[in-house]
Amino acid sequence: MLLTENKIRCILTVSVGVIQLVRLVQFGGESVIQINPTSNQPIFEQIISQIKTDVLKGYLKPGDALPSVRKLALQLSVTPGTVAKAYSELEHQEVIVTIRGKGAYIAEKSKVRPSESQLERGFACFHEACMELIYMGVSQSEMVAEVQKIYTSVGQ
Repeated sequence: MLLTENKIRCILTVSVGVIQLVRLVQFGGESVIQINPTSNQPIFEQIISQIKTDVLKGYLKPGDALPSVRKLALQLSVTPGTVAKAYSELEHQEVIVTIRGKGAYIAEKSKVRPSESQLERGFACFHEACMELIYMGVSQSEMVAEVQKIYTSVGQ
């Protein structure tokens, strides 16, 4: 059976929905970070990405405590230094706040606009991804629809 792009996209969308539902049922809506050891993306960046996604989707709210560096490192079977690096970057980006002796918490939503260099880096990655999709034959309307889906999925 030949799968079209639309069928593949539908299957992926349903799969993501099922994963989110399992998270809600099994963990009461709590975030469960999963590491893909075969990914080209470094583990600390996977942690950052998943925490940011969970904040955007409302799984993690301002004031929610994150697991300690050691506890998350044990859960993910990674070194504490990897988790500490992720937490440090999240704090630098003002996604979390760390209270010495208490732990790390999701920060209140910041109203600060990203710096020019952050915007440039973000748009450079976006541009590269768009160029790759255009090369693969994805239409402008499909890309716009996908961006709209992303904003809809995080309630923006």
